[in-house]
Amino acid sequence: MIPAFRNTCRNSWDNQTNKECMLTIARTCNTTLGKAIQEQVERQRNELQRKCMAL
Repeated sequence: MIPAFRNTCRNSWDNQTNKECMLTIARTCNTTLGKAIQEQVERQRNELQRKCMAL
C-alpha cells in the first residue's frame, strides 16, 4: 500500500504528502477514493492561484 500513498497523495506544488488523501486510503483501503480527494485538492489550489493572480 505504500506505493499507493506515494503515487496518489503528492501535492504537485510542494511535493509533500497530502495527509487527508493518505488518511482516506488508510481508513478505507480505497486508492480510488484517495485519488478523488487529491484531485479535488489540486483543483481547489489551482482555482485559488488563479484568483490570486487576477487581483
